[in-house]
Amino acid sequence: DALEDIVGAGAIAGGVADLAQGAYQPERVVAAPPGRQRAARVAESGSIGERGRRPPVVVPYETMLRSYQSGAPKSPNPAEAWRSVTQRWHEELGVEPRSEGLLQDPAGAILGGGGFIWLALKGMNREPVGCVALHKHTGDDGTSWELGELGVLVDSRREGVGKQLVEMLLRQYQEAAGESEPLWLSLPGALDAAAPFFERLGFQQDTATDHEAGPRMVYHGAHAPRPSAAEVPQS
Repeated sequence: DALEDIVGAGAIAGGVADLAQGAYQPERVVAAPPGRQRAARVAESGSIGERGRRPPVVVPYETMLRSYQSGAPKSPNPAEAWRSVTQRWHEELGVEPRSEGLLQDPAGAILGGGGFIWLALKGMNREPVGCVALHKHTGDDGTSWELGELGVLVDSRREGVGKQLVEMLLRQYQEAAGESEPLWLSLPGALDAAAPFFERLGFQQDTATDHEAGPRMVYHGAHAPRPSAAEVPQS
């Protein structure tokens, strides 16, 4: 259907039921949000999917980079993997990446600003088939987080890859964001049929404000940022 076509081309794919904890990879220390005593966990790597299946593995960009730099077997260059996947799904949708810098230098454009990147790797050869980024935006109005660059290649449609990527992102948002720091996404016309999928994940349409990039959805789901220490009930 229309949603699945958009899902496969550059947004999300399929649904999955069960959540399996990935292997904890402490690649980067993330400062605790205001009001929280402990530091946020670092991005995790692992798989999320239905039992009995072997879905692609979702891996943080930094984990991939360390493996690639160490010469580990079947470790793709994360910058090249990001560029390849992102270019392909943009071409399938007939849209342009929002910036050349983001495409060519994801580490500087996203990680350098405090954000996160994940890639989905498929099969024994660890072929890159999907990606997503969690952008951190800080300005006069405070800090917010954006779900962006969610893309799944056509050959990996209907396998739950997009859901895996979003689940990893939501778990990281819950750890890294402060209580008053919202998570949002822009939904341009080419992707508007994906809105019901995002609604099932906990996003709601933001009808109060007009945005130049198109309709915006704001996250109100179960992975809200953890409360500050001051508001945690004492036992």
